[in-house]
Amino acid sequence: MVLDDKGYKVSHPSQLPTLISIGFSTALIIYSLIKSNDYTHFLSYFSYIAITICLTGMGLTLYRSFKKPFKIKLHRESLFLNGMTIKAENIKAIYIMGYFKPVIGIKTTGEFMVPFKLSFRYLEEEIQGITAIKAWAKENQIKVTLQGFMTK
Repeated sequence: MVLDDKGYKVSHPSQLPTLISIGFSTALIIYSLIKSNDYTHFLSYFSYIAITICLTGMGLTLYRSFKKPFKIKLHRESLFLNGMTIKAENIKAIYIMGYFKPVIGIKTTGEFMVPFKLSFRYLEEEIQGITAIKAWAKENQIKVTLQGFMTK
């Protein structure tokens, strides 16, 4: 049975802090590579590999940031998120991080961190969406915690 047939429009959270930290790391590596005069040294090869890894990480982060919005629908004993149906019995906890534009993370059983694909923020009707997911979690006896979390 569907509790909310229309669902709520959500998107993946902003990755701006991640982009800034990866960009800063890349800039430091490039700066240290330019300042060193020995381009055949072992550390310069390590620097090239590190730059490649950082640029790949930035590309993946940008790709994830610009994915199109999707919907979350709450059913009696499951929720439908981004094409996946997650049963309530498989959810260990729901995390809410932040006050302005909060990010929601769904931690499933057997996971150490919240998977990125299970983290989102509401684009419209934010207060109603958070109220609905809290009520759904209470009905299904899932712990809701107001704290920060990490995604993988």
